[in-house]
Amino acid sequence: MKVINSGNKKAGVKNNFSLYLLIALFFISFLLIVSAQESEGEGGGGSGSFINLISPYNNSINLDGNLAFSYSLTNTSLQIDNCSLIFNEVVNQTDSNVTFGVTHYFYLNNLINGNYNWSVECNHANGNISNSEVRGLEVFIDTTPPAVMLVGPPDSSTDANRNVALNYSVTDNGYVTKCDLYTDINGTWAKNKSNIFVQQNATLSFEVENIPDDTTFDWNVVCYDFASTPNLDWGNSNLTLTIDNSDPTYSTIPNQNWAEDSYLALNLSNYFSDPDGHNLTYSSTSPSNISVEIDGSLATLRSDANWYGATSIVFYAFDSMGGNASSNSVSLAVTEAGDTPPGFIYTSPEDYYNDTDGFVTITCNATDDYSLNSISLYTDTTGVWHENQTGSVSGTENSTTFYLTNLEEGNYNWACKFDDGGTLASWSENKTFDFKVTVELEHDINNYTINHVDHNRTVAVIYSDYLGDSLDLGDLTIYLSNGSIYFTKNMSESSEFISNSTEPPLNIHAEKFRIKYDQIFYGNFTVGNEEWLNISLDYYYGGNLHHISTIHTMEVRLS
Repeated sequence: MKVINSGNKKAGVKNNFSLYLLIALFFISFLLIVSAQESEGEGGGGSGSFINLISPYNNSINLDGNLAFSYSLTNTSLQIDNCSLIFNEVVNQTDSNVTFGVTHYFYLNNLINGNYNWSVECNHANGNISNSEVRGLEVFIDTTPPAVMLVGPPDSSTDANRNVALNYSVTDNGYVTKCDLYTDINGTWAKNKSNIFVQQNATLSFEVENIPDDTTFDWNVVCYDFASTPNLDWGNSNLTLTIDNSDPTYSTIPNQNWAEDSYLALNLSNYFSDPDGHNLTYSSTSPSNISVEIDGSLATLRSDANWYGATSIVFYAFDSMGGNASSNSVSLAVTEAGDTPPGFIYTSPEDYYNDTDGFVTITCNATDDYSLNSISLYTDTTGVWHENQTGSVSGTENSTTFYLTNLEEGNYNWACKFDDGGTLASWSENKTFDFKVTVELEHDINNYTINHVDHNRTVAVIYSDYLGDSLDLGDLTIYLSNGSIYFTKNMSESSEFISNSTEPPLNIHAEKFRIKYDQIFYGNFTVGNEEWLNISLDYYYGGNLHHISTIHTMEVRLS
């Protein structure tokens, strides 16, 4: 029994030692946790992020010398005895009543102009010290007003333009926040415009528009600086400006006459002018049986078909400032002329037109005093001048559209003849067009590669579907840079489809081929190396062989 008791005592001693060891380890861990919490945010050098500076912001500007410094503490687990305002690196004030989660304030008043820095320093209950970031600020108490100078127009000047620029300049020892223009244009001295983007030591302008004519008014500019209570300054004295726009003037327009079924062109700038140099626009009354079209200063008077007689018209001129003038009453006499030849109005396409597919659309438009009968197209597409097509028309104005197809490549002349069904006819001007077949080669080969993994690419042959069966495709051949053949295929055997979403519709032949970089670069696949492919196509139009080609360069790149 004693032996057993003795053994139990030894076991009890061993168990007590383990318990003491666990208690010691727990106490050490607790001390480490507390120490870590108290030093949180100190960053080793006492700079603490748990001190949150609120205002003023870093590098802010104060305008009156009175400041409130605010901060808060964000770590509620720390025990803080007090916090101090460090102003220009010196303790300025101390607050011993510090609470977490609320905003605290330090106040300074009557600071003079200058640059300062500030921060907050807090003392922990365990003797540690934490510091916030350091912020800068500037105190700028501005007591000097801006200096405003009115640049022009000069005092007591006159301007014919109802839209004027009133110019001024301003300087200040600080910032100018706003300038206001004051006028009495409407009879009362009041603010007219404001400028909040003020550039100092430069000529600035207020643009004032639509000032009533025959108005004399005063104007001045006041500018404000950036002070807490803004300082201001006016121009030395009000300036006076008079708006005096002179009406356009005119000279007598003589009576006009022309033959029926024709027109009269009258240049109104020969009779109207503006003393102030303003641009003029024109209008007129609307005489019966005569249409009036005014383009710029050119008035075109066109009498109704088969009408002749007498009437009158008055023209009006307007300047850009609202001034106006009216002409004398101009007598218009349209004399009887009997039946007249048709007159062409326009033809299209334009002269020297370039065609690429042998499908040419020609439109001819004409007018006649009684009635049109036919419009004919004459061409030299066969080598001799001949009547190519004729269209029957009616009415006093009409047009016809002709189509030329299956042309051989070359340069051609054409014109339209207009017939009234009697003995009278007229011609349009002669025009030319040039026809040369255009076939395009397109592909999706990259300009560079970063690896030599082979892949498929496509070459497309594109041309107008209007060429139809007149065009036959031959061989597409791709040559390497050393002149050897890399790929060849007769494109008449390639995939074909028509794109009707364009005008003209496009005929597209596409062929895929394999890009093999080791072969194209001759095994020299190194960064910066360049090689090229010559993509060539033969095709036939009208039995004649045509050849087109394009060179495509590829480069090996790193990325």
